[in-house]
Amino acid sequence: LVPVLAIGALLTSAPEAFADGLPWWRVPLALAVWLLCGLPFLALGLFIGYRCTSKVAVAVAQVVFFPIAFAGGMMMPPAVFPPWLNTLSLFLPSRAAHDVAVHALTGEGLHATSIPGLVAWTLLLGGLALWANRRDQGRRFR
Repeated sequence: LVPVLAIGALLTSAPEAFADGLPWWRVPLALAVWLLCGLPFLALGLFIGYRCTSKVAVAVAQVVFFPIAFAGGMMMPPAVFPPWLNTLSLFLPSRAAHDVAVHALTGEGLHATSIPGLVAWTLLLGGLALWANRRDQGRRFR
């Protein structure tokens, strides 16, 4: 996160947001939220890594993560989505992470399903990663 924040501070108009009244205390809060929002994706990556060979895992990760990122609002704001995609995105971990992160940084309204959805995805994908780890350990290290 440090390089991203440095590039944002030095090469974009992001610091102007603080001149317009955005409090500085929201930055550490947003950093903590970003780390927590990354947990379901970490678990998904571990699950993919444990279930696939190293060469296949790269391709599978690209095929899985890119659509999730796009449909969850990471590439463009969900406000410009067609209604069907906006509804679909509410069920994705990336949309929940997007909404929680935007709320932490800007204070904008938070959808009622965002935090429960993020927790549910983290638990589900964490459980799958743990299962894949135990299955892999039992197979490779007997």
